[in-house]
Amino acid sequence: MFAVPDLDLLVSFKDPVENDQIPTPVWCDQKWTDTLLEKIQSGLGFIPVHAAVTDMEESHPIVKNLIHSVFLSHPQQCEVNVHFLKDHPVTAGIKDFALPVPDEHYQMRMTESEGVTILADTVSQHGSQPGLFQTGKQWTDSSWGNQFP
Repeated sequence: MFAVPDLDLLVSFKDPVENDQIPTPVWCDQKWTDTLLEKIQSGLGFIPVHAAVTDMEESHPIVKNLIHSVFLSHPQQCEVNVHFLKDHPVTAGIKDFALPVPDEHYQMRMTESEGVTILADTVSQHGSQPGLFQTGKQWTDSSWGNQFP
């Protein structure tokens, strides 16, 4: 496995398979996956972004135990807008916006809804998709005295 320093948060943009665009080994083999899930259980935050949610089967432990969503496809690049649905510390102070350039509008299927909070949708001529969502652990903002599901 990889040596992981004590981190509070891991952000991944890397798709989970080897490809010719980003020549890196598969990052979510069984040993890596077990370590990641163990570290998350111990408090590590994890934000998978864009390609980091692609190319995993619904039975993969990261899908089943963590992200609860499956990437289906994306159409040609198009205008994509982000529409926020809930107040949350992660989205505090951010207003709805359009991406500055056309992008791939990911089509996703949520594998379950229990414990999943959709924080924002992405919207394009191809419909509306979950664009930012939280699974698992509750967020507490003690300075506001609020708990965010």
